[in-house]
Amino acid sequence: MSLKETLLAAWKFCLSFRKSDWVLNDYPVILREQKPDLDFVHRAARFEPQRYLARVVKWGVLTGFGGTPEEAKGYLAVRFETVKSGWQRQGKPLPRPGTNVLLNSPSPNASVLIRN
Repeated sequence: MSLKETLLAAWKFCLSFRKSDWVLNDYPVILREQKPDLDFVHRAARFEPQRYLARVVKWGVLTGFGGTPEEAKGYLAVRFETVKSGWQRQGKPLPRPGTNVLLNSPSPNASVLIRN
């Protein structure tokens, strides 16, 4: 994890004490432009390469991909709401922004291991 990501996660962690019902904007999100591997693209034509990746810092697999930054953030928002509603259905609290979250499974009903 880069220094920028560490500082962003620490800042969002500190801000998280101001409220308890968190939304995606309360979490540290990083947007990254990906360079396509042209050899892979030609070998695996069924996969459409996505130029941008949005992810929540310190969360294992919560990501969104897209051809534009807005599209990547939009897919991340959809996945975040799915995971959030899955935790709410199970009666589990949503992890505090800036903490480590490892999802054991990509399903919305996944069990979660939280480490500080």
